[in-house]
Amino acid sequence: LKLQFLYFIGEMQRLHVVLLALLSVASADVVRWTSDTLYESLKDIQSDGAVVVTFIQNESEYGKGLRTVMEGADKVLKQRVIMGWGVMDDLTAVLDSYQVVGEGDKHGMFMLFKNGKSAMFKDNDTPPSAQKIIKWVVDQLDSKAVDVGPVKTCDDSEFSSIVFLPSRTAVVIFDTEEVSPLSKILSKAAESFPKQMEDKSLSFVRATSIRTPQRFDLPEKSDKAPVIYFYGRRKAKYSPKKYTGPETEEALRKWVDEMTGSGKVERVKDMPIPEITDDTFEPVLKTLKRGMLVMFHAPWCGHCKRMMPAWDSLADHMRSEKEILIAKMDATEHKATSGRYGVSGFPTIKFITPSGAVDEYSGDRSLEAMKQFVFEKLGKPIPGDEPTEVAILRDDNFDDLVTKSDKGVFVKFYAPWCGHCKRMAPDWEALGKHFKGDKDVTIAKLDAQRYKAGNGFGITGFPTIMWFPKGDKAHPVKYSSGRDYSTMKAFVTKQIAGTGEVEEKVEKAASEGALGVKGSVLELTDVTFKQLTDGSGSKGSLVMFYATWCGHCKKLHPDYSKLATHFQDQFDKVVITRYDAPKYPEPAKAAGVQSFPTIFFYSADGFQTKFTGDRDFAALAKFVESKL
Repeated sequence: LKLQFLYFIGEMQRLHVVLLALLSVASADVVRWTSDTLYESLKDIQSDGAVVVTFIQNESEYGKGLRTVMEGADKVLKQRVIMGWGVMDDLTAVLDSYQVVGEGDKHGMFMLFKNGKSAMFKDNDTPPSAQKIIKWVVDQLDSKAVDVGPVKTCDDSEFSSIVFLPSRTAVVIFDTEEVSPLSKILSKAAESFPKQMEDKSLSFVRATSIRTPQRFDLPEKSDKAPVIYFYGRRKAKYSPKKYTGPETEEALRKWVDEMTGSGKVERVKDMPIPEITDDTFEPVLKTLKRGMLVMFHAPWCGHCKRMMPAWDSLADHMRSEKEILIAKMDATEHKATSGRYGVSGFPTIKFITPSGAVDEYSGDRSLEAMKQFVFEKLGKPIPGDEPTEVAILRDDNFDDLVTKSDKGVFVKFYAPWCGHCKRMAPDWEALGKHFKGDKDVTIAKLDAQRYKAGNGFGITGFPTIMWFPKGDKAHPVKYSSGRDYSTMKAFVTKQIAGTGEVEEKVEKAASEGALGVKGSVLELTDVTFKQLTDGSGSKGSLVMFYATWCGHCKKLHPDYSKLATHFQDQFDKVVITRYDAPKYPEPAKAAGVQSFPTIFFYSADGFQTKFTGDRDFAALAKFVESKL
């Protein structure tokens, strides 16, 4: 009886509102909206308020009738809502920004805007009465929609603006007013899709009070709540897919995976050795924080087959790292992706980040070398590696730690596979520990198989050890004494003390080609480029500005290398070099380099001449001879 009494009181209150409307449908002033004023009002309304708008097609007699209805409703509702009207063509920007779908009446429509959402009044009466508008607005303001976790609750007035969007997919549970157990299960499954909900590509919706299921394209009109449907992106017509599986969180999650395509990503990641395709490349890449190391291969490629065991071991070893993925792609089948990344030979290995940055791997194809590369990308030490007492050099820090350093630097150039390097490693670590923190010297090492920073120093075997004197880094001293701790310690101590031994060895190193090796192409850095081309040298230099990804550069490489051999007897007159322009961009910009390869000859006095002939050995050799 108490509940019946409360219900009766509530209905009496609503009836009182309607009676007030009937008594006050006379004239009232309501706002005429422009886009600017409506946007401002929508921005300023309080959380418990709303804006009601009648959008009319024109100012015809019918439009004036709708305004009269609005004015009557405003008498009752003006304490709770802001009411106004506007010509529909003038306010399409507002409709678009709220993603209003549906035409309403052919002459106009009533809309309510609240909490960033919109609702459309629907009724068969044309035009609607003021009392119906009042009751609808009061119902909208007093409704207490209950969201179930990430599943948003709506009624039929909001359904279109939430679900029927071209850029969005939606999982909809048509539920009863009370929250059903199936809604709670769906809420748990929805928690597995935070990224899709955040970028608004997927919504989870709980629809209640759906009076006419036919409006929502439900294939089975006899469905009883609760029932779940998936709405895909609209093309010509929606075709909702009904969920018929078990009422469990795991089953629902897998079904949504399947419907949205999210499952493709998981399936790729679950592969023992991830194999990606044109379809899965971008979706997988977007889920990774650091990026993906991809081997582009061809089924017939012998080199690919030989390195596949090491690659598979790398993928297995890195399986526990969630920020990065080791994958492979058949470039002969998936040409869209391999073409986009400039793959022209096999195997090609590239590290690609979600932002689109690309770093081509050109080091040794051993498991250890590739593992080291991956952990550098992760910014982590390789598990099991012993802590080191020496500075670790790379391409990105060589200039700062060596050529630009105000200390003397003792560098060991090594290869991971080298037995001599491994045997002397304890002595080198002891040397590093002894001089650690010294203001005059740094003990360092560089993996010369992995990094290009050592290419310009005549390294032909491992280990190669060099002393870079303080104040004269352009003339490193090649160390050739004993590789034991005591002998190396004595050498470094003498260099710090400034004995005459340095000058003698600098001359020896220079005569052996510290800036280049007879018969070899010299890889320049920005520092060595300046040394060769600033006009203070004694010989000319041929410089090829190239990029690691450039197919034309790779094609020219055999003929260009042949030049170095051809001119080795004139090494005192010319050195054949190449310069990685994207890595050291400033000199390339200064030279006006706009494409690759671009080749210049720099005379001993710094005069620059651009090569414009055919890119073959004969033409290049003739060009160089003309400059000597």
